[in-house]
Amino acid sequence: MSGTTVGLAARAFDSGRVRSAVDERLAAFLDAKARLAVAQGFPTEVTDVLRDLVLGGGKRIRPVLCVAGWCAAGRDGDADGVLQVAASLEMFHAFTLVHDDVMDRSATRRGRPSADLEAALRIARFKSAKYTVERPLQLGAVLAGADGGVWAALSAFGLPLGEAFQLRDDLLGAFGDSPETRKPEAEDLREGKHTALLALALRRATGADRDLLTGLWQEMRLGPGQVARIRAVLEGTGARSGVEELIEERRCQALQALQALEDPGLPPAAGAVLRSVVSSLIGPAR
Repeated sequence: MSGTTVGLAARAFDSGRVRSAVDERLAAFLDAKARLAVAQGFPTEVTDVLRDLVLGGGKRIRPVLCVAGWCAAGRDGDADGVLQVAASLEMFHAFTLVHDDVMDRSATRRGRPSADLEAALRIARFKSAKYTVERPLQLGAVLAGADGGVWAALSAFGLPLGEAFQLRDDLLGAFGDSPETRKPEAEDLREGKHTALLALALRRATGADRDLLTGLWQEMRLGPGQVARIRAVLEGTGARSGVEELIEERRCQALQALQALEDPGLPPAAGAVLRSVVSSLIGPAR
């Protein structure tokens, strides 16, 4: 899509338009690779599977944040360059998903229930805060020619927001239904995933409740009744409400950092872009 514009100054940031533009670039890239495979006599199964994976869904969070960072640094108008980079982020993410699938089939995919809360939050920072939020924002800002002060401000905004995003995803992985999460119901519980939610519950649970939670690391199959029991423990220990509090703390930190970014002269409407990012990633404030 030549000459694509974001139009930040003229209207509210349109994340849906960004997603559509990124999808067009992804489809064009994958179509070209499919034609090349045919021309060179290679089987098309790989390109077909990759196309289904990349174009079969996804929120395009990282590409949207990349363009948001570009806008926040003051750029508007022709966005072809940043959209191309944004699409490359989605292709890289597809690689990480394939890698995770391979890793998940290994015999050592589950560890011991040793994640204290601090370790789980540290994982959230490096897995989601930096990779999913901070770096895409900064990458877009670099493409817009922003200086180090803007990068630092976007980091102060993006890190707590990214942690809140992962914490929200942890809650959805335990309590969300399939249409909402686009994942199997209670997938994180069935996989025994080390999350801040489970770490907080393990810290507080005793007796049979704690035994139930530690059983998640024993390759056990969970039926609907066991899932309901585990959810009850997560509620009863206050772990669910505790994670909600952690999310709100990080929302406040992100918004405070955004205020600091706006004070020295954030470009007009850029603040609205980043505020919309907050609500889209972690939902409205409680």
